[in-house]
Amino acid sequence: MNEIDRNKSRLKKLMIMHGKTSRHIAALLERVTGDPLSARTVQSWSASPELVSARPCPDWALYILETELQIIAEENLMNNSFNLAQIDNIYK
Repeated sequence: MNEIDRNKSRLKKLMIMHGKTSRHIAALLERVTGDPLSARTVQSWSASPELVSARPCPDWALYILETELQIIAEENLMNNSFNLAQIDNIYK
């Protein structure tokens, strides 16, 4: 598997694991970088290499996504833990 295919695979995996659409990914990258980014661009990054519209997913985008999605997942986990602790206190 070459780097282009590997990056496409990593992007698709991140989107599935975190339940994010191309629109979510574009908005997240735009928020972090300050540069406009469309959902269509993200779709082209994850498109099958045989398609004319397919483009390579840049390393910088994957780095940002992996970092930001990990932070979001950890925050969600902490919030869920806090909510469970509150529920436990109610029933004590």
